[in-house]
Amino acid sequence: MNSNINNWRLNGNLSIWKYKYSNRSYKGFHIAISKTAAGSLQNLIDLFLNTTGKLYKTIELRTPAKADISATGCKSPAQKFRKLKLSICSDEVDQYQTSTVEDYLIIQISRSNLSTVMQALGRIRSGEDDFCIHPSNVKRDYLEQSIWFWLCGEGSKNL
Repeated sequence: MNSNINNWRLNGNLSIWKYKYSNRSYKGFHIAISKTAAGSLQNLIDLFLNTTGKLYKTIELRTPAKADISATGCKSPAQKFRKLKLSICSDEVDQYQTSTVEDYLIIQISRSNLSTVMQALGRIRSGEDDFCIHPSNVKRDYLEQSIWFWLCGEGSKNL
């Protein structure tokens, strides 16, 4: 693994949750992220793009604030994640895949789909809020693999 990836540390606020009993409007994973954290993750993705081989990074997450979880309007209790493992995989994987182990979220992203994630992080940095990315072959409202982005921290209406 590249030493720059090993040495990279998250700056800013990042938390992730999933609603336990959600209807189709709240399916998937929800990420509350500050503009600073979005820029920091873009730096990590740049490192991934400029490095070959098997790549991953485990990131400690902050506990989602009540304001973050309630901002969506969903009344369901939330499953909160403590760690995120980003893993870059071959392009045979359809865009990205998610899996969970207790309070640990694993996102495997195909190298060719990193640009979609970079664009989503750029939207957060420009102040956009309340949008999602999802694999293109399934309607997003029914998809457990959707990833929702919510602006938190500086420039946020949630904190």
